[in-house]
Amino acid sequence: MIHRQKRESRLMMIVLAAALLWSLGASAASTQLEAGFLGMTPDKIHEELGEPHYIRVIDYGAGVRYAYFTPDEWARIADMAPLEQGDDVYLRTIGGMTWQYHFTYTPSYLEERFAPNYQVKEYIIYPEGTANLSQIAESLPEGQLLLHPDADACITQTEGGYGPVLMVNVPAASKELERDFRRFRERGDMCLELEIGFPNRITADSLTPDTIVSYIAFRAGVGQAQAGHPLNLQSVLR
Repeated sequence: MIHRQKRESRLMMIVLAAALLWSLGASAASTQLEAGFLGMTPDKIHEELGEPHYIRVIDYGAGVRYAYFTPDEWARIADMAPLEQGDDVYLRTIGGMTWQYHFTYTPSYLEERFAPNYQVKEYIIYPEGTANLSQIAESLPEGQLLLHPDADACITQTEGGYGPVLMVNVPAASKELERDFRRFRERGDMCLELEIGFPNRITADSLTPDTIVSYIAFRAGVGQAQAGHPLNLQSVLR
């Protein structure tokens, strides 16, 4: 009887320990999932995704367009534009679709004032082909924030007359993002922000799971009250 009780007690401790480890692992995975590639350095991005497929720079010609170069092409012409950093562009297949990931690197001066460490503060995702709001929420890790229980969403007008766009703010769980990207004397809680653009004009009433999306911008910043029409994304996407 005593031996059986000891075995049952030992088994219970093993079960509790396993549950605790699973919980910690799930929590860490959730935090990483929510942050996506934010806060990563170029070296870390290249380690995770390999060499970029393209490097995108602004062509300051008459039309101010973008120019794309392969890494080999960039190596040959980079000395002609020493001030251009360029965005790393990756083609990724997720959920049976191809997506363009455009990474922009922002200087961080935490360690050395005149030798910044570059990190991802924002990146933009473009679908190659047609994608709707439901596919964004179901396929992309970043899109899962649309269903986050603390998501604060609204339809708002962007500067310059573009839009309207869907803005979604979610509290940031990562302390590293707050350390790396909070500006001097900036107030408010750090958040993860999704900006979703559409090829056609939308309203809060016209937004549905089938609404076509043109881009998804994902960034870290201090949450600001958005002037726009608030909406419940859970009810839109159900």
